[in-house]
Amino acid sequence: ETPTRKGAITFHPFGSLAMETSLSDDSLLEINPLAIPRGQKLVCEVTGQPARVICHGCRLTFYRSKEEQSLDWQGIHCKICKLVGKLRGSKGALKSEEERKRAQSEDMELNLQLLKICKNEAHKHLISGSFSLAVVAGLQALRYSKAVYGTNSLDVIPAYLLLAEANMGLNRLEMANKYLEFGNWAILKNPNCTYELRSQLHRNFGKLYTSQEKYSKALTEFAKDVYVCSLDHGPEHVRTAAAYYYMAKNLFKIGKETAGLGFCTKIMKIWHKALETEKKILENLTEAQMCEGEEILTSIFETRKQTYGAESISTAEAAFTLGLIKCEMKRFNEAELLLENVLATYKGKFGGDDLRTSKVQAALELVFAVMKASE
Repeated sequence: ETPTRKGAITFHPFGSLAMETSLSDDSLLEINPLAIPRGQKLVCEVTGQPARVICHGCRLTFYRSKEEQSLDWQGIHCKICKLVGKLRGSKGALKSEEERKRAQSEDMELNLQLLKICKNEAHKHLISGSFSLAVVAGLQALRYSKAVYGTNSLDVIPAYLLLAEANMGLNRLEMANKYLEFGNWAILKNPNCTYELRSQLHRNFGKLYTSQEKYSKALTEFAKDVYVCSLDHGPEHVRTAAAYYYMAKNLFKIGKETAGLGFCTKIMKIWHKALETEKKILENLTEAQMCEGEEILTSIFETRKQTYGAESISTAEAAFTLGLIKCEMKRFNEAELLLENVLATYKGKFGGDDLRTSKVQAALELVFAVMKASE
């Protein structure tokens, strides 16, 4: 549980809880147990256990040890320390109703700022595979989601999903299941839940069941994900392609390679069309969704290379699509290498005058032009 802004926490805005001697890390101080008012308990921001040290910056955030402080600092607190100090610090005596309302409004604005930062940081850590850091950022996202929207709101579900995915990355499957059940319960109590949230919940349950080797259950959840995504975006949209991808991965795990490869072909065609002729679709995608698309296309490229060989047309087609998304994400050196290999394969198979070869040539020339302009 989060420490409240009562008693010891707001009573010591300038760090009178801290002892004169600091630990080896200058960003935290030991808590002086004699300064804690009777009946008050200071708990660790990360573990909820009794706290022993205090953040040197805001002096209002507590930890069990240096290890928890270091993890929280890297994961999120370095981005929010000052805002946390403003939010948890003493407001002084609020004499009039107008002052109280103004203070509440300021607190709400701070909570909203903190929520946005925490969600963004949690997403970044997930993308980079830093799951321990994603957990601490996700915990803060959950804290501020509840502060802004209330415990039972649908707007709390994204934080539960972040925490579920981060815990799956750490193989803490029981904890991941707990967060998914919280999200599922919130959806059951709110029948007007968006397709987006339903899709994310089904997808994460599918990932969880896959990790538990419950492949039949996982396939059912991924099928629900495909259905909900299709209702929301249509069956040929890149957002739905992500749902197809998790179906494909599950099919490979149960030995249905032909079906899995079929889904991979569909995914690649959807992305290729969006990257080549429907770029407006990409404008509505977040950075995390583009990164997910790149990861999916990389996986398909590697799968085709292993299945059909590095010199095959199927592998070259996957490399072409992967090269296009690399261009879109401004990773031009990587795109250049991929497209040069595709061009060599297409010239050998189709000749230099073929339309398919010309499209690769045009994409490669665009990469050269952008790279030259940036020199």
